[in-house]
Amino acid sequence: MKCACHLDQSFGGNATATYKNGGLLGHSGVDNRCGYGSEIKSYFDTEYVYKVLTKENPANDGSGFTGVFTIVDNGIETFEFLYGHCNPSVTVGQILTKGTVIGTEANNGEVYTRQNDGTYLRITLEMQKAGDQRGAHRHDQKRILKKVAPFSNKYKYISAPTGEAYFKDGYWYAIPYYNNGYNGCVNWLLPLFNRNLTVGMSGYDVQCLQNFLKARGFFQGDTTDFFGRKTMAAVSAFQKANGISPVLGFFGPATRALVNSQLQ
Repeated sequence: MKCACHLDQSFGGNATATYKNGGLLGHSGVDNRCGYGSEIKSYFDTEYVYKVLTKENPANDGSGFTGVFTIVDNGIETFEFLYGHCNPSVTVGQILTKGTVIGTEANNGEVYTRQNDGTYLRITLEMQKAGDQRGAHRHDQKRILKKVAPFSNKYKYISAPTGEAYFKDGYWYAIPYYNNGYNGCVNWLLPLFNRNLTVGMSGYDVQCLQNFLKARGFFQGDTTDFFGRKTMAAVSAFQKANGISPVLGFFGPATRALVNSQLQ
């Protein structure tokens, strides 16, 4: 875990019917409970704060939801990270480093507390405004992004504070896997590479692998999400350089473990 807290709900969990009613397969993030008012610190370097929802200016759906939305673009992958239900202490435009305090844990938005009989009680917005601190937790959520230019109606985009598609430095930020059952979110506690990859396969992790190999001089040219002969040759070169045997160009357990360790 990323903090010494109590795990309230894992990725894909479904403590309430809200997610199913919203067309989701389950919980789109990871919830930890560390205590109302406890500090929340950023997990990554070079997090760009692009949207902040506060108690004074919460989500426009009437829920009172607050949060800090950041974009991480580390050269290997690009994603949105949300610190939800918090009382933010950062502002739009800040660039965070790992360990920066972004706010404190709270219960702003739709939250529940478990009762003695095992049922869940919703802590309404009115109860929250009256000072009820039950249901406080931190919602950590990672959503894969794709930088797109020019604008295309085929994509679903993250939204700017104005409600329009978010645009920065010549790109719009699309959600390429919006229909994965979690609105494009993934389990951020898993290693980036958690499956074997070989020729003919495709996916976000393939492009991340190519980005990783390109950053280290083993892959040349533009990266894609397809594992072809060029990727196999790059993996082979990486294996040979790092003493992984046999050198087959297959991205298997030994190579995955080494790459994941270098990304920690």
